[in-house]
Amino acid sequence: MAAAGSEVRATALAKQAIELVQKGRSEEASRALREALSLAPENGQVKEAFARLQSDENLQPLLKLCREFAQDKNTISGKEALWYLSSGNALALPAKVVEQCFQFALDAEASDHEIRDDLVASLIQRCIGARVYVAAKLQRTASITFEELFSIGDGAANGITVVSLDVAAWPNEDIRRSLEKDVFLLFLAKLLESGHDNDGRALKGISRHLAVDAERLHEQMDEESFDAILVCLDYRLAQEIRGQATLATAKYLEASKAVGEDYLKRFITSRTAKHATEDLVLAFSAAAAVFPIATPLVASLFLVEGFLPSLVPLLDKKSRPIKVEKAALDMLSAACIDGGCREAIAKYCSDWMHHVMEDEEDERHGQAALILAKIQSQPTPSNSKESSTNGTSHGRTSSKSIADVVPALKRMLSGSTDVDKRTGIEGLAYASMQPFVKDEVVRDATLLDKLLQFPKKDSIGPTTAFGFLTLIDNLTRHLPTLSEEQKKMSELRAYAAASKPIAKPHPLDEDDNVTSRCKRLLDAGVVSYLVTLKSSAVTNPLSPASLALTAKILLSLSKSPSSRGSLAQQGAIPLLLQIHAAPNVDPIGKNMAAHALARIIIPIDPSLIRSYTSSCITPLLTLLDLEALTPADSSTPRDLLPTFEALLALTNLVSDPSLPTGPAVVKAAFPTIEDLLLHSNPLLQRASTELMCNLAAGPAGLQKLADGSPGAGKRLHILLALADAEDVATRRAAGGALAGATEFEGAVKQTLAREGGVERIMIMCKDEDAGCRHRGAVSLRNLICCEGSTGVDARKVMKRNGTMDLLKVMVKTGQPPVVELAVEALKVLTA
Repeated sequence: MAAAGSEVRATALAKQAIELVQKGRSEEASRALREALSLAPENGQVKEAFARLQSDENLQPLLKLCREFAQDKNTISGKEALWYLSSGNALALPAKVVEQCFQFALDAEASDHEIRDDLVASLIQRCIGARVYVAAKLQRTASITFEELFSIGDGAANGITVVSLDVAAWPNEDIRRSLEKDVFLLFLAKLLESGHDNDGRALKGISRHLAVDAERLHEQMDEESFDAILVCLDYRLAQEIRGQATLATAKYLEASKAVGEDYLKRFITSRTAKHATEDLVLAFSAAAAVFPIATPLVASLFLVEGFLPSLVPLLDKKSRPIKVEKAALDMLSAACIDGGCREAIAKYCSDWMHHVMEDEEDERHGQAALILAKIQSQPTPSNSKESSTNGTSHGRTSSKSIADVVPALKRMLSGSTDVDKRTGIEGLAYASMQPFVKDEVVRDATLLDKLLQFPKKDSIGPTTAFGFLTLIDNLTRHLPTLSEEQKKMSELRAYAAASKPIAKPHPLDEDDNVTSRCKRLLDAGVVSYLVTLKSSAVTNPLSPASLALTAKILLSLSKSPSSRGSLAQQGAIPLLLQIHAAPNVDPIGKNMAAHALARIIIPIDPSLIRSYTSSCITPLLTLLDLEALTPADSSTPRDLLPTFEALLALTNLVSDPSLPTGPAVVKAAFPTIEDLLLHSNPLLQRASTELMCNLAAGPAGLQKLADGSPGAGKRLHILLALADAEDVATRRAAGGALAGATEFEGAVKQTLAREGGVERIMIMCKDEDAGCRHRGAVSLRNLICCEGSTGVDARKVMKRNGTMDLLKVMVKTGQPPVVELAVEALKVLTA
């Protein structure tokens, strides 16, 4: 009886030990098993448990987790396996271990499906051994392996594509290409199966293969398979499916050329001709999706004689389902990308769209309003026949249709759905090309508040963000400033081309009105919203184009000096630094960000932006490179304003000796600043001289002028010449730099050695400007009071040049600071 009891107890302990192993409690399992062995060492279940525990202790951690997930359906182990792979440990795994882990994941059919899919995908993405293993399985049984992985989930199906495109996973390129073709055909076969349950999964594989190797793979597609992709452009399907279908369509058309174009034409025309509801929805949806990627092709179908005149009667039938109208409106909206299509839509469809906008309450009224905004958004010049002469209407007569649309767009911003709000923003972005709409938007405080409240954090998509930024850009955009010469050249070009005279700008687009709009937007907090939009776009980061547009808006807002303090207060400086540092923003966008930054910094106390001053140096210095700012069109004159304002901003930043900006500028850009001292443009020359003057107040800049080197001598020569410039501010700045440099013996020696150097300083003392006279007096005193042999030589030169008489005149007629300097110099000179 005692032996039987021991056996029962040992069996129970063995079962307990296995359960503890499955829970990861190895130490407790060991204790239970030791007791079981002491009770019944020959018990079969005890021996099995002992073997399991010993195997478990020697097992690689990932392999152990995968086994527990597959065999014990342990969800926690599956999650821990995913964490293990994501932590970077996968790189060091032996190929054999990876193969076993992958097979466990494949065999885990009864375990959590989502974790299984993620585990398969993660092994393929992170382990070359898994990709080699899958490649070998595909070589043996391509269709079976494909079906096995495809059925697991999106991640595993995507893994098939990863393997087929990875050169390192295959024995050679010929084998890879052969299997890549097979995998591509299997994806197409999945797409051709009935239903849309897995279309997104199959389309992703098709689009990724075409994106990488369309030139070779497009030949595997026939009209039936391309039709299956076009069917997935149906507006009623999920956005992910339509997005993958659009990418696949674009790549196929690019590679197949005429063949694909013929397939597309037949798809659209054959279905349109049937007039059946489903056929019309598919045809219109396909046309809407393909318009942006094959505009000339689809526009030629759209503008076929009789198509648009017959479209409105077709849609106006009371029996026609709403879904056909929605698809048609999507198509008309997309067609507005082409100028000829816009004209045709305006001619044949305007009345019907006004009817839809006014009478329908679902999303169709928003679609119609958006299309009307697109086709009627071009501004009318102020000297047009249709332009209103009434000072209060500002073009409403010429834009009657768009004036009717704007209230509908404004109401949509108050709509209950995000779709309405997004459509309202996009429509206003188009409508705001009209001057009177710009004015109406900024004067509507309620509308501005709604614009700057929607959308909330992370709910905005890239397209909506770009629409919002386009709207703000239209509201803040200043007309380009043309010189008299540019205006005359434009008129001559228009005359030579026998075109109409250049239209005068609309009064609402003149600078005063644009500045007023910018102020209203600033007061409403637009910059704070732009900062929020950039910082909160985590799940939907702003595109490079949107970042460049943000920089353009801030550049427009910063044009008025009175607005620059508000821009700084609302956070424009860190926002501009982020845009300039963004890797994908184009050079034009970066230059606009740097230029806006320069404008904001010009009037600001550098100590108030102490944490940003070092970061501001690099963007500002890029604007000093005149070659980089040269326009691509050689007939367009180079805009020197960014360089001028960057110099002013740098001058301000280096004015605070407690900041490290001075040494940083000297180290990074001193040769460039030297070159600008000799620029033919007087404003650039003035600004660069003022910067040099402020740099000379610090040790790093002063060393460049006063260390006695040949380079310092050249710079002193340039400053002496600039001290006699026509521009008083340039003379004053050059004098300031000389006043600082001549405190040192090296600069005194080189001034004496330079022909006419002493005479130039004496001329400064007679300048009509009090500031220049003061700086000249400081420099003259420095020369006379210099110590050592250089000072002896200086005093001899002064006595020969009649300096004594000049100093006596300065004592009699000068201001108090100049008198004190002259008296001090006279005492030394007469000693």
